[in-house]
Amino acid sequence: MENFEVIIDSMYATLYWKAFLYGMLIPTLLYLVFAYLNYRMIRKYLVRFESQMREAYNELVIKDLESEVKFLREMTKTIKNDLDKNQ
Repeated sequence: MENFEVIIDSMYATLYWKAFLYGMLIPTLLYLVFAYLNYRMIRKYLVRFESQMREAYNELVIKDLESEVKFLREMTKTIKNDLDKNQ
């Protein structure tokens, strides 16, 4: 009878560890792998997105400065013409 109890106890222990392995450990490991891959993918995307945003911002700043230079040149010409007319 003692051997039977030992066998039953070992079966329950095996079932417990199988349940733990298949029910807790493997899903947790799969989730961690998925989360890590997702983190890497999002980080790579955000680096690329940040560089695109910087390029777009730099283009806008350059265009703004060019338009400002154009405006200031026109204003300078206008002011010179007005000064020449007044003299």
